[in-house]
Amino acid sequence: MGFLVALGVFAAAIVLGIVFFSTGHVVLGIIAMLGSLPFALASWLKWADRGI
Repeated sequence: MGFLVALGVFAAAIVLGIVFFSTGHVVLGIIAMLGSLPFALASWLKWADRGI
């Protein structure tokens, strides 16, 4: 379950980065793209600790 949550967070951050790029906010797009992996890892660890 934790893997699926991490995958969803990763995909949402990538989509957010694409939205920022398409609206002209290049720096925010880069930050969202680079920040997607740590947020996905943190969510995976958090959900893995719950044991669901």
